[in-house]
Amino acid sequence: MRQQTAEAALQAINRQLGVDYRLLAPFAAGENRATFAVSAGETALVLKLDDVGRLADHHRRAAGVCDWLAARGYPAPRTLTTGVASGHAYTLRAQLPGVSMSPDDASQVSALIALNALQAGGAQAAELPAGDWPAPAADPVLHGGQGYCLHETMRQSPETSRLLDDLQARARRGQGAVATTGDIVHFDFNPANLLVNDGRLTGVIDWEGVRAGDRAFDLATLLFYLYDAPGAAGLLWSELAALRPAPAVGAYLAHMVLRQVEWSLRLHEAALGRRYLDRAHRLLRDFDARWWG
Repeated sequence: MRQQTAEAALQAINRQLGVDYRLLAPFAAGENRATFAVSAGETALVLKLDDVGRLADHHRRAAGVCDWLAARGYPAPRTLTTGVASGHAYTLRAQLPGVSMSPDDASQVSALIALNALQAGGAQAAELPAGDWPAPAADPVLHGGQGYCLHETMRQSPETSRLLDDLQARARRGQGAVATTGDIVHFDFNPANLLVNDGRLTGVIDWEGVRAGDRAFDLATLLFYLYDAPGAAGLLWSELAALRPAPAVGAYLAHMVLRQVEWSLRLHEAALGRRYLDRAHRLLRDFDARWWG
């Protein structure tokens, strides 16, 4: 998102709230570059924008979940306000300390597993709509998503076409294996959204995709992104095996493989696509050996 677009949105927010906040720079992390630092006098805020005003419901829902989790000791950001300004859905929240966790850092895995446990059974209390889990995990693999998990990308080479066939088979097997649907699911629980400071986990951010479902999905997401971090995979494999049956875990991994591989092949340099393809092959091979071998 362009700086001048964000400036216009913040000016509209200032008029709504009767304040004089000042836009600083966009945060470097993330794909959409739609998160900006904001100065509110001595207070540091974060402005998250979405192009479509109708997504304001997502922002309000995320704010409610973050407040509910934060009250229970979860390092989720406190929200000042959400709304629509200049055609954009927005959230203004307090800025948490820290920087995005490195995908090579396994030191926080135990703490992240403990946080994930706080998401168990919290959907109703946090006022999340019941939803249709596991459809958000399975449907993009089986039928394609809107703007992500595009099947056309995967059908452009024999290797990725075979991979898509395999992922779809895993998604079909896992559809009926999920019993838990009342947890809080972040849905993008990757290192870019996990903040650390001085060796301590200080925040989990970007909750706009939150929904009711199975918290094990977030652990499968973390497993995919931390797969090359020494020691991380073993802890996450064990936790997933204790939580859910193999077909459910396989379906969640299928979603994450398709989401990241397709996105990288379509929007990034070939080397990154190749890197995630290689990781996908290793991850699925190790999964099969661990559960079915």
